[in-house]
Amino acid sequence: MDASEGLAIVNRMVETVALSDDADPGSSTTPKETSPTDMLRLKQQMSNQCFEMEVQLNAGKNKRSCSASEAERELPDFMSELEEAKVVHFNSTLALHRMQMWHA
Repeated sequence: MDASEGLAIVNRMVETVALSDDADPGSSTTPKETSPTDMLRLKQQMSNQCFEMEVQLNAGKNKRSCSASEAERELPDFMSELEEAKVVHFNSTLALHRMQMWHA
Protein backbone atom coordinates (compact mmCIF):
# COMPACT_ATOMS: atom_id res chain seq x y z
CA MET A 1 0.00 0.00 0.00
CA ASP A 2 1.51 3.33 -0.98
CA ALA A 3 0.89 6.74 0.58
CA SER A 4 -1.88 7.73 -1.85
CA GLU A 5 -3.87 4.59 -1.04
CA GLY A 6 -3.43 5.28 2.68
CA LEU A 7 -4.66 8.84 2.23
CA ALA A 8 -7.66 7.59 0.27
CA ILE A 9 -8.57 5.22 3.11
CA VAL A 10 -8.18 8.00 5.69
CA ASN A 11 -10.31 10.38 3.59
CA ARG A 12 -13.08 7.78 3.26
CA MET A 13 -13.07 7.18 7.02
CA VAL A 14 -13.22 10.91 7.76
CA GLU A 15 -16.10 11.37 5.32
CA THR A 16 -17.96 8.45 6.90
CA VAL A 17 -17.54 9.91 10.38
CA ALA A 18 -18.54 13.39 9.19
CA LEU A 19 -21.67 12.09 7.46
CA SER A 20 -22.75 9.96 10.40
CA ASP A 21 -22.22 12.80 12.91
CA ASP A 22 -23.95 15.49 10.81
CA ALA A 23 -27.50 14.10 10.63
CA ASP A 24 -29.48 17.38 10.64
CA PRO A 25 -27.35 20.44 11.44
CA GLY A 26 -30.13 23.02 10.96
CA SER A 27 -32.73 21.41 13.20
CA SER A 28 -31.67 23.19 16.39
CA THR A 29 -31.04 26.88 16.94
CA THR A 30 -29.31 26.53 20.32
CA PRO A 31 -25.95 24.82 20.76
CA LYS A 32 -26.23 21.45 22.46
CA GLU A 33 -24.26 20.83 25.67
CA THR A 34 -21.85 17.92 25.49
CA SER A 35 -21.75 15.86 28.66
CA PRO A 36 -18.44 14.59 30.05
CA THR A 37 -19.60 11.05 29.35
CA ASP A 38 -20.15 11.90 25.69
CA MET A 39 -16.74 13.54 25.54
CA LEU A 40 -15.06 10.44 26.97
CA ARG A 41 -16.97 8.25 24.52
CA LEU A 42 -15.91 10.47 21.60
CA LYS A 43 -12.31 10.43 22.80
CA GLN A 44 -12.33 6.63 22.93
CA GLN A 45 -13.93 6.39 19.48
CA MET A 46 -11.33 8.75 18.01
CA SER A 47 -8.56 6.76 19.65
CA ASN A 48 -9.93 3.53 18.18
CA GLN A 49 -10.27 5.10 14.73
CA CYS A 50 -6.71 6.41 14.83
CA PHE A 51 -5.46 2.98 15.86
CA GLU A 52 -7.40 1.29 13.04
CA MET A 53 -6.05 3.78 10.49
CA GLU A 54 -2.50 3.26 11.74
CA VAL A 55 -2.92 -0.51 11.46
CA GLN A 56 -4.19 -0.18 7.90
CA LEU A 57 -1.35 2.13 6.91
CA ASN A 58 1.28 -0.12 8.45
CA ALA A 59 -0.24 -3.41 7.25
CA GLY A 60 2.06 -3.66 4.27
CA LYS A 61 5.17 -2.50 6.12
CA ASN A 62 5.23 -5.22 8.78
CA LYS A 63 5.06 -8.27 6.56
CA ARG A 64 8.21 -10.09 7.60
CA SER A 65 8.96 -13.56 8.83
CA CYS A 66 9.99 -14.06 12.42
CA SER A 67 12.07 -16.85 13.90
CA ALA A 68 11.10 -18.58 17.13
CA SER A 69 14.05 -17.13 19.03
CA GLU A 70 13.22 -13.63 17.82
CA ALA A 71 9.59 -14.11 18.84
CA GLU A 72 10.65 -15.28 22.32
CA ARG A 73 12.92 -12.25 22.64
CA GLU A 74 10.13 -9.83 21.71
CA LEU A 75 7.43 -11.56 23.77
CA PRO A 76 8.14 -9.65 27.05
CA ASP A 77 7.88 -6.33 25.20
CA PHE A 78 4.54 -7.33 23.73
CA MET A 79 3.30 -8.59 27.08
CA SER A 80 4.20 -5.30 28.78
CA GLU A 81 2.47 -3.38 25.97
CA LEU A 82 -0.63 -5.54 26.45
CA GLU A 83 -0.59 -4.94 30.21
CA GLU A 84 -0.28 -1.20 29.59
CA ALA A 85 -3.30 -1.31 27.26
CA LYS A 86 -5.27 -3.19 29.93
CA VAL A 87 -4.39 -0.55 32.53
CA VAL A 88 -5.41 2.29 30.20
CA HIS A 89 -8.72 0.55 29.47
CA PHE A 90 -9.36 -0.06 33.18
CA ASN A 91 -8.58 3.57 34.06
CA SER A 92 -10.83 4.86 31.28
CA THR A 93 -13.67 2.62 32.40
CA LEU A 94 -13.16 3.63 36.02
CA ALA A 95 -13.22 7.33 35.12
CA LEU A 96 -16.36 6.83 33.05
CA HIS A 97 -18.14 5.00 35.87
CA ARG A 98 -17.16 7.68 38.37
CA MET A 99 -18.50 10.41 36.10
CA GLN A 100 -21.72 8.47 35.57
CA MET A 101 -22.19 8.09 39.33
CA TRP A 102 -21.32 11.76 39.90
CA HIS A 103 -23.95 12.95 37.40
CA ALA A 104 -26.61 10.39 38.37
